[in-house]
Order: sequence, then structure tokens, then C-alpha cells
Amino acid sequence: AAAVVDTTGAGDAFAAGLAAGLLHAEALPDACRSGNAAARRVISALGAIAGWGYGSSGADARPE
Repeated sequence: AAAVVDTTGAGDAFAAGLAAGLLHAEALPDACRSGNAAARRVISALGAIAGWGYGSSGADARPE
């Protein structure tokens, strides 16, 4: 489990990951996992967007 540093933006990140998963035709359970991965990434750094890099390629935009 990821260490929780700051929960700011976790809900927004989950919603964005879920929406992205659904837009990429993922089944609902898989889209929820995408949302969880996005939220997990955000809570691992201080601030709402610190876990995301800017100027990265599109492949880096989706959580692992």
C-alpha cells in the first residue's frame, strides 16, 4: 500500500481515472481500478497534483 502523504485531490483523481477508464472502454470494475490507481498516485505526494508530472508524454499521463 502506498504511504498516505496528503489526501487533497484524491476524490477528483479517482473520478478522473474512472472517467478515463470508461472513455477507454474499460469495464466498470477495471475503470474503478484506474480511478483507484489515480487516487493512490495523488495521495502519495504533498498537494493535489504533485504526483503528476508536467510535460510528459501521453503514455505517462495514465497511472500505472
